[in-house]
Amino acid sequence: MSQPMLTDSERQSAIRATVRQSLWAVVAMVLFTLALIPLYQVFCDVTGLNGRSSGLSQAADSELLNSQPGSGAEYDIQFVTQTGTGLALEFKALEGSQVIQPGGRKQVMFRFRNLSNRVLTAKAVPSVSPAAASRHLLKIECFCFQELEFAPFEQKDIPLIYFLSAAVPDDFRRLTLAYNLYQVDGSEGG
Repeated sequence: MSQPMLTDSERQSAIRATVRQSLWAVVAMVLFTLALIPLYQVFCDVTGLNGRSSGLSQAADSELLNSQPGSGAEYDIQFVTQTGTGLALEFKALEGSQVIQPGGRKQVMFRFRNLSNRVLTAKAVPSVSPAAASRHLLKIECFCFQELEFAPFEQKDIPLIYFLSAAVPDDFRRLTLAYNLYQVDGSEGG
């Protein structure tokens, strides 16, 4: 069987259709790429990734902060730290965990030590697990809110002040607050 021969006008029409379809595909890819940013933010809100507090507004945060202490149950908050590959910074919580009651505020100190002879700039990215508990563990004062700069061989102890909502479900008796420390682009490195 042989293919029927296309006339020049049919061939040009087919080429135009292919070009149109290709352009629509490119436009769709660009729009999808632009949509990824808000989709990622929604994903972080839902899962608690990067320390996002499940889309709570400032009013909701204020309501949680002003809630009355709960039943007197105790919750264990564990602190886990990790430093990005190649970053010459030592980073650890001075306490591995703390016990807190719902509606309570606590402070824990984190130690940062630059192990290099260069200035380093880093950023800590938090996450809470289980993810559904992230809306109940609010960071009031946190080094994760800004970039941190360290002089050569400098050591700093920086506080984290946090609050556990009185509305935290009993299901979450053990929460983990993890921080990943990354070098900020443009920093001299280690």
